[in-house]
Amino acid sequence: MIVPYGPGGVTDITARIIAPAMSEDLGQQVIVENRPGGAAIPGFDLVAKSKPDGYTIVAARTTLAAQPILAREVKFELAD
Repeated sequence: MIVPYGPGGVTDITARIIAPAMSEDLGQQVIVENRPGGAAIPGFDLVAKSKPDGYTIVAARTTLAAQPILAREVKFELAD
């Protein structure tokens, strides 16, 4: 699970709280990885470019919806 924000924030804490339950439900370990910086764009970009195999997810806040409007360098598209 990619958290595109710094460690210790609300999204990081939430991801770390739900990861064990996800691991149990999925039958495999869920690892939380922080990828902060660049208004979260690098973290979102990493997830957008990952293999579409269902093994990489992102813990996002509502800022994800605003990225294409606020940043010219966004290299991913939001699904409808």
